[in-house]
Amino acid sequence: MTLAGFDGLLWLIATVVPFMVVQRWVHREIQKVFLLITHSPNATVVIFSLILLPGVFLHELSHFIVAKILRVPTGRFTLIPRMENGSTLVMGSVEVARVDFFRDTLIGSAPLISGGIVLVLLGVYKLGLSQLPSLFSSGQTDLFLTVLADLPSLPDFWLWFYIAFAVSATMMPSPSDRGGFAACAGVVVFLLLVAILMGVGPWMLAHVAPQVNQAFRALGGMFAIAFVVNLLVGLPVFALARGISKLTGYQVR
Repeated sequence: MTLAGFDGLLWLIATVVPFMVVQRWVHREIQKVFLLITHSPNATVVIFSLILLPGVFLHELSHFIVAKILRVPTGRFTLIPRMENGSTLVMGSVEVARVDFFRDTLIGSAPLISGGIVLVLLGVYKLGLSQLPSLFSSGQTDLFLTVLADLPSLPDFWLWFYIAFAVSATMMPSPSDRGGFAACAGVVVFLLLVAILMGVGPWMLAHVAPQVNQAFRALGGMFAIAFVVNLLVGLPVFALARGISKLTGYQVR
């Protein structure tokens, strides 16, 4: 299998990193707008959490459902936002017992899986975003802008776009969700090394690697759609924050 056979991994890296950067930027700019308007950190937290409520609900519900499927005890389920350690915003939570690292990883990654499925379905079938990443990356600027300008004419575009944004903005696992990820990754690496030492490497390259590469491509496509959705929200919000700041003379850093 040549290097080209691993293009899915390269595509995933090329999409997930920009998505995470633009996601943080959009969150910051939205909070800036409401802080400039209300001059109240508490009001800003409440409004920001309400905007992302559909995504927060899906995030926590995904933890809850997977925990129940795996027979892991659960406790309090809440969508009430709160600040932790004076600086970390927690928009919702569900109490889940810590068990083995495998089940912890499945429960922790549940929002990414469910959010990704919702995002791809909306992006492909409701928002027509599937072609935008390829047009942008290939430099077809005129066609990209034409397709972009036609998007609002789609049926119920703003409803589906809002849901897609709320889901994409909240689907990434939080630090508390990633508790078992390192251990699970270590086991996978160990098993791969054992397989290679046992001489199974060529068979895996021929039969397993293509399937893994396809999975990476699918994940990359999901993050590409998420990037476009967040960028389309972030640009006008950024301009709005700068406009309010100039009009009022207030600065938020």
